[in-house]
Amino acid sequence: MRRADREVTDVDGMIDIIDHCKVCHIALMDGEWPYIVAMNFAYRYENDQLVIYLHSAKEGKKLDLLRKDDHVCFEMDYDHEMIPAKYACAYNFRYASVVGRGHCEIITDVDEKIKALELLMKHQTGEDFVMEAKHTLAVEILKITVEEFTGKRRFKK
Repeated sequence: MRRADREVTDVDGMIDIIDHCKVCHIALMDGEWPYIVAMNFAYRYENDQLVIYLHSAKEGKKLDLLRKDDHVCFEMDYDHEMIPAKYACAYNFRYASVVGRGHCEIITDVDEKIKALELLMKHQTGEDFVMEAKHTLAVEILKITVEEFTGKRRFKK
């Protein structure tokens, strides 16, 4: 990372950033060009493994691409604020972000889909919901098993 002074090196710091984010941008392989889409998400971090769950329609381009190649990159960010200065090139921007990569699969196990939907609702709303098998019928749940992730934060001075 070019700006080591902005790097978030501890996992707790990166998880704190993820806790505040509501949208995860994922990039998938689409032949010669990447395909990027913004998605609602939830996550779990257990035994030094970050797993991201994404809510999806049952059909569409991202699912077609994932069936061909399960490699994905992701990015999420929050805490945006312009930091003004006396001249144009001195302006800056406050932010916190996490980026990473991993492999993405479409979950087929109903129990895992239920748990993922409950996590998604908790992360997005802050409330607990009890999901049932019938709630899994109309959606796909994508699961990114993260291989690598990094954090970066720019504080306001």
